[in-house]
Amino acid sequence: MAPAAVPLARALCTELPPRGHFPFFTPLLARVVKGPAPAPHQFRPRMGTFTGRQQGGGANALGTVYKLTPGGTLTTLYSFTGGTDGSNPDAPLVQGTDGNLYGSTPFGGVSGGGAIYKISTGGKLKVLHTFTNTSDGGNPVAGLIQGTDGNFYGTNILGGANNNGVVFKITASGTFKVLHDFQAATDGAWSFTALVQATDGNFYGTCTYGGIPGGDYGQGSIYKLTRAGAFSTVYLFDGTVGNNPIALVQNTDELLYGDTQLGPKGGFFGLVYSLNIGAKPLAKLALTSGKIGQVIGIFGQGFLIATGVTFGGVSTKFSTAGGNYLTATVPAGARTGSVVVKIPSGNLTSSLAFKVTPTLKTFSPATGRWHSCRPYWDRPDAGDEGDLWRSGSDQLHGELRHPGDSDGASWGEDRQDCGHHQGRQRHQHDQLHGKLG
Repeated sequence: MAPAAVPLARALCTELPPRGHFPFFTPLLARVVKGPAPAPHQFRPRMGTFTGRQQGGGANALGTVYKLTPGGTLTTLYSFTGGTDGSNPDAPLVQGTDGNLYGSTPFGGVSGGGAIYKISTGGKLKVLHTFTNTSDGGNPVAGLIQGTDGNFYGTNILGGANNNGVVFKITASGTFKVLHDFQAATDGAWSFTALVQATDGNFYGTCTYGGIPGGDYGQGSIYKLTRAGAFSTVYLFDGTVGNNPIALVQNTDELLYGDTQLGPKGGFFGLVYSLNIGAKPLAKLALTSGKIGQVIGIFGQGFLIATGVTFGGVSTKFSTAGGNYLTATVPAGARTGSVVVKIPSGNLTSSLAFKVTPTLKTFSPATGRWHSCRPYWDRPDAGDEGDLWRSGSDQLHGELRHPGDSDGASWGEDRQDCGHHQGRQRHQHDQLHGKLG
């Protein structure tokens, strides 16, 4: 039997947490405007500043990506051009495990169908895919999510085999694949909001329209996509529990929660509903990375009777702040892996792995001038930009430049070619080494 959606409340308004518990919307920038119509999605990446995007404004009046410090200083990282990079970004950004930010634009690109991009926290943007509005879909408005497999997943509202949109996945390097073409009558159509990967490993999402006839374009659906790519419709809205669903999230009690635009039997006001998919309760991390000694917030259930917390199997001290929230310190010796909260009724495991940020314990030589060129692109351990590279589990390497060297030497052996600026030169460099812990 298919799971049933249970109405919880009429969605006449949204209840916010008590004052002091929701720091992300402090009005730091009430009179600073870098572009019109900021979409209501900002988040705080691991670098400690808030990051978002504007649908308009910027150097070309086609939108921007910006960062905002907790003190209110705003910096524009990138202005969209309307070329292959797209224009008017609508979807919220997501930070990948590689530290880059990933997002999409609903317009522009090669064929006007939008684009997927990644951008470093320093503002270097790379286009990963441009939509054609044909078999690959087009006009993405939902945000991307990064799955536990490291790939990114998203939806388009148009294009595909039936012009009702598609579900797709894309790697961090840009390899793109359509996973499903929506068929309006059976699947629903126009998936406007981001997917959710639940603790059962499957992806869940909503189609605002399609499905059972009603209203202007159908009443909508909830669907599931397995990690293997198998698609199924979980629930077709029929007016009993409202219709035209929007957002979908998973709470730590394992239930999915969402809301609808319209209420039961076409009522003007929508409602909030829950859906039991049979998943296990979980622990949700406020931050998914941090260094040894850092205090991390954890959300869950039954924390008043918690008996322990581990990071990658290493126990640590913790403090409860009610039955649904606790804080724990990243312990010495912790390794990247799951965070587990131990309670008598059954352990709660974090839905995402916690990444322990390494610290530099030794540095040799202690002084010298940094070389500032990019690493070779064909280095397997080199990122898109940066001056350090890593070998093994705890070794960090770089280069120092002699005061007499001109700009433009690259990485690798003590003597190497350099293709920076106008010509190719050869320079001698000293190696820099460090040890991570």
